[in-house]
Amino acid sequence: MYSIENYIGEKVRRISFLVKRVDDGQYHHLMSVVEYLFPDMQDYDDFRFQNKTEYIDFVKEDDGDKDKVFFVVDFPVLTEEFLKSPIGNYTIGGEKVLGWTNANGLYGWKHKTPVIVPLHQDSKGSLAYILPNRKVSAYVNVFQPTQASKLDYRITDQLKRLSIKHLGRDFTLYSEYIGTCIAACYNPIYRSLDFTEDAADPGVYVRVDYREKAKKILSFKFRAYFEDDSFKDIGLAPSVEGAFLTRFDLPKAFRRLDIEVYDSNDRLIDYFDKVVFLHRIVVDMHVKSKEVHVVDENGETTKVIDKFAGEKFTIGNSKADETELKVAPEITYQHTEDSLDFIFFDGDKEHVEENESKAEKSVMRILNTANKCCYICDMYFTVKTLKRFVMPVQLEDVEIRILSSKEMLKADDIEQLKRGCKALRDANISNVHCRLLRGEKAALHDRYLVADKKVWFVGCSFDEIGKRATTIGRVPMDYSKKILDRIEEWWENDELSEEI
Repeated sequence: MYSIENYIGEKVRRISFLVKRVDDGQYHHLMSVVEYLFPDMQDYDDFRFQNKTEYIDFVKEDDGDKDKVFFVVDFPVLTEEFLKSPIGNYTIGGEKVLGWTNANGLYGWKHKTPVIVPLHQDSKGSLAYILPNRKVSAYVNVFQPTQASKLDYRITDQLKRLSIKHLGRDFTLYSEYIGTCIAACYNPIYRSLDFTEDAADPGVYVRVDYREKAKKILSFKFRAYFEDDSFKDIGLAPSVEGAFLTRFDLPKAFRRLDIEVYDSNDRLIDYFDKVVFLHRIVVDMHVKSKEVHVVDENGETTKVIDKFAGEKFTIGNSKADETELKVAPEITYQHTEDSLDFIFFDGDKEHVEENESKAEKSVMRILNTANKCCYICDMYFTVKTLKRFVMPVQLEDVEIRILSSKEMLKADDIEQLKRGCKALRDANISNVHCRLLRGEKAALHDRYLVADKKVWFVGCSFDEIGKRATTIGRVPMDYSKKILDRIEEWWENDELSEEI
């Protein structure tokens, strides 16, 4: 496995946020990213090896008698001591940097070996958010405190302003990384991979942009998904050594691909999910052509309405017939539902049973993506819904947390739900617990599904889903943390909810 420890003795780039405390006058480690960079990967002009040995900035207009956040970039030599304790071996200007106060001094590496994070994916998760955008995967590990750390508002505000200013993103959105050091290295073989579909016969061209003196054989494994919802695994298929372009045959026309990339030792080094190819672009152009003035009885203009002339044209396959154009939206709908991004239930009374089955399968697909914890948030959750959606969850050690309402449920419903949860636990079927929000008008209104850190909104109660027109939609990753933080607050605060 590729790891930053392969580069002991080499210079690395360390991007850090430190806090200088007023009470002790010392620097405390807030968050840092340590990377081994190849010469072709310099991404911030201000932080290049040849120009700077150290770069420091802070919010200058803030008061001088309070804790101050510093943004620091330096280029230390990677040592074994660093790998044992990245924070314990951090100095700046000859001063030793202390760990973050709330971490209690207890740290450790999160993974036994680095995990692959595909930075080129659209939905790449919170860990990738902290790292620079790349066209390759990163091999990442996190040195973290055993207890999550928290910040006061003023430090949070400084961190937000500095991270946006220098790195173009708000690090306060991912407070779980407060107190951590993230270590990363990147693909040593290529800078990027590009995939092109063969327009004549079923197949894919892979274009490799190699790093200097790193032209090695790569192998590719494809999973092709077809229009009939079947799929087929193809590979491992090797590229031609040193070739910048290689073609791979596929059995028939496909809808999308999942692609895994392996090095010459058959180690997974990269992957691409849900790869689709653009066949045609339809462009609508609108040019303002006139203004319509609405006047009152005195001839005064009360409203101006813009009018536009429009033209529609196609880039790509312009010979698409009417049948293909009609089918295309349905394919798009299916892609969106397959990826669990958005699902619509049409409420057709003649297909209630079919829609209910589709709803159950959709909810279970979401819940079964969790490895640690699920939340089901529904003010009207009953024991009937427990049997429908909780009992079938596949992983035994996933904790299922139901958040409902004390006021919206009848006393008998609450008692049945309590007995139902206990029965599932006692029989070792599901690790399920339920809490009820307090108050006549509890804070929760909408329904939510949470699988680990991924969040979906649901348009109706789970006992009605599929019976009437409603939707399930995935909350964007960058926003889901805000919702999940609130849900966890409801769950953990005895003033807001009570266990049944």
